Amino acid sequence: LNRHGKLQHSNYGNHYHFNNKPNGLRHWALEYYGGDNKSRLEKNEAVVLIDPDFLFLSKFQLPSDSLAVPGRPVAAAYGLGSQWLDFNRTAICGENSPCTRVVRQDVANHYTVGPPYIIHARDVVKLSKQWSAFVPPTYDQYPLLYA
Repeated sequence: LNRHGKLQHSNYGNHYHFNNKPNGLRHWALEYYGGDNKSRLEKNEAVVLIDPDFLFLSKFQLPSDSLAVPGRPVAAAYGLGSQWLDFNRTAICGENSPCTRVVRQDVANHYTVGPPYIIHARDVVKLSKQWSAFVPPTYDQYPLLYA
């Protein structure tokens, strides 16, 4: 469903059950930071995105050198690997996208991350729009996608 409650159709036929994560973030970001609320972006705030099965048993705190700043998000390290490099990244990201130039060493150093994701408020609208755009063509190539 889009933000007006209308069913959106796509190449993947609305069968991707986890699309609520990128689209939910996009909807929230556009509502909270969009329109007349753009002044909220001037605050030095971060958004933390977690999975619904997360439970914190102690205070959530980052080391001072790991704070999210504009253009530099922070996330937990995961061993997700570089399988996505074998996808048709041009079909997913576009012909001139930086994602088409990523190599395995880049993945090992920067891309094997997962929740919690922490992103500066100034970046959340742009990221959520891109994430929502990348999910359908990624799912077309990889139906086991869960995020």
